[in-house]
Amino acid sequence: TFERYFIEDKETHKEDKGHYYTLRDNPDVCRMILDEFNVKGEHRHIINGHVP
Repeated sequence: TFERYFIEDKETHKEDKGHYYTLRDNPDVCRMILDEFNVKGEHRHIINGHVP
């Protein structure tokens, strides 16, 4: 981000990755989420937003 430009300590730039990053590529988890929201169809998708 823009603010990182002004911080010399690059260690502060690291972000811990949560469960989202470990589960987003798991087809079973994605299917479960789509089913939970009652999304039907052969070509259903999960659209992700911006990550701050």
